Amino acid sequence: MYESRNNLKWAGWLYLALAIIAPFSLSYVPSVIDGANGAFVDRLSAHEPLLRLSLASEILYQVIEVYIVIALFNYFRGVNVNLARQMLVLGLLPLPIIFLNELNLIGALSFVNADVTHGGMTLELRESMSALFYTLHGKGLILASIFWGLWLIPLGRLVLISNTIPKFFGISVMIGAAGYILRAVAILALPSLASPQMIENLSYVGSLMMIGEVPIIAGLLFAAYRKQPKLT
Repeated sequence: MYESRNNLKWAGWLYLALAIIAPFSLSYVPSVIDGANGAFVDRLSAHEPLLRLSLASEILYQVIEVYIVIALFNYFRGVNVNLARQMLVLGLLPLPIIFLNELNLIGALSFVNADVTHGGMTLELRESMSALFYTLHGKGLILASIFWGLWLIPLGRLVLISNTIPKFFGISVMIGAAGYILRAVAILALPSLASPQMIENLSYVGSLMMIGEVPIIAGLLFAAYRKQPKLT
């Protein structure tokens, strides 16, 4: 017997909120920093308020994902409890990664003002340290994205066997899962094994496949608001 469809409603609307919030810190802010001119610490200094909003955004969307995963677990444990548990564990694992990873962004920002705690450091050293921490922050997000992909695999399988959400959405979300994993492997594991062009191509293909996650929002809301047959 399924849990109340309120779980699907919560999951669907929270997923929509996540889809609106996450691109701010994952795409918009990095594009602003990369597109700015001048020394790296100057770029961070000029956009410090934006970076701190990005930090808050990353924490917020990860907390939202926790509630999404819990709501989906409550709904799908009546379909297959083992798959639901896999989804729950894999969906919660990115939380500590993201929270610890924020220390890298805080570290990058700590080298922005020379007169705060690093007054004796040269500009070149501050530049190197801020760039290092900022790069580590970006890699940390890629590392977390492995689990953003992995938890979608049991979710997709649950959708396929649920008989309440159209199977298209299960297939689509599993394509998105493969995209996350492909992009992460290309960026983290292949730099010493493949050419930069191949890595860029694989990362681009993975990014396109990740779009497959988006339709599940419509699938969840569709199933939540339509009349569903009772299972016995």
